[in-house]
Amino acid sequence: NSTNILGARADVAGAEAAIAAAERDRDQAAAQVRRQEAANIKAQNDLKRYRILVDKEEISKVDFDQYISNAKQAEESLEAARAALLAADRTVEQRRAQLEQVQSKLQQTERTAEPQLLVRRATVEQQFASLKAARAEREQAALNLGYVHIVAPVAGIVMKRSAQVGSRVQAGQQLLTISEIGDLWVTANFKETQLLDM
Repeated sequence: NSTNILGARADVAGAEAAIAAAERDRDQAAAQVRRQEAANIKAQNDLKRYRILVDKEEISKVDFDQYISNAKQAEESLEAARAALLAADRTVEQRRAQLEQVQSKLQQTERTAEPQLLVRRATVEQQFASLKAARAEREQAALNLGYVHIVAPVAGIVMKRSAQVGSRVQAGQQLLTISEIGDLWVTANFKETQLLDM
């Protein structure tokens, strides 16, 4: 139907946007590789120059160690940038594959839209018929509910309840225990010395 077609077209547009974003990321990663390559070349050239100077004892060993560290760091940064570029290339390929999938889905949706619409119309008609039947059942249940009214045999306070509202009960099933509050009778034994306090 038209909703599925619109959704599939939106998926295609989203996939195209994802490709554009992935290509921008890849271009940025490539630029980063170029920057890291330049930085690495400079660091390696500096290391060569300063190796000569340290051999001549014109700079300190501590300064030379710093140039060694800088050269290693430049190499590692270049490797990381190359790895990021490789990952960005893979992401572009994945996004292109996803675009092909959603384009294929759009074509399939456009081909099957009319038969699906007919099926959905039949389903809606069936659901309307089910709705009418459910309304009739509800009316019957409301009528049956009017016949249900359970009254306790005595007035009192509920002490123990074994059934909850909405529970199904069987004939003869105990639902609750009632303590009668009407005519109360107490049997008690008191000593004669206690009778003055009563």
